[in-house]
Amino acid sequence: AGRYRSEALLLPSTSELRAYWRREMLRIQVRSVCQCSPIFETLKETSRLADAMIAAAYRLAVEHVAQSAQDGEKRPSDALMVIALGRLGMLEFDLSSDADLVFLIPDEESQHLHFWTKVAERLIQILTAYSGDGVMFAIDTRLRPNGGDGPLVQTAASYLDYFNSTTQAWEGITYLNSRAIACNLTAASKLLS
Repeated sequence: AGRYRSEALLLPSTSELRAYWRREMLRIQVRSVCQCSPIFETLKETSRLADAMIAAAYRLAVEHVAQSAQDGEKRPSDALMVIALGRLGMLEFDLSSDADLVFLIPDEESQHLHFWTKVAERLIQILTAYSGDGVMFAIDTRLRPNGGDGPLVQTAASYLDYFNSTTQAWEGITYLNSRAIACNLTAASKLLS
């Protein structure tokens, strides 16, 4: 897992998350330039840093949405599965990359789709918001099943159904380099295999 163990990065606020991102990204890029680190080593480290930022933003998003939930119902904190595609999925995330993400939930959480959609939206907002602390990186969710027309968060069954019946060849190729990066890693990894 290296320096950035996603489960170990517990930052209590979005401003601390952004400060950590800037500091670590600067360290990685300076080492890359000044010490001539191999490019794929640098890309892998930047990818692991982005993974850790997404996992930390997820924890903050769950806390925020749970606090503002009107029904007071608590959801399991690890139900959402966050899957990386594209450059992040291939561990080739760089300074100007956006993160291609897909959000899935187990079928038994389908009645709470609204809650998990709010969590995914909040996670995206935490990572992409422009503020005095800067922006971390862009998130692209258009590679999800049915693209921009599909729901932001989908159930595992609908995801599998899409790939068993509707998917185009290029989509299958895109998912060859997908990785589970945050939340329910075990369930997501099983689903991707």
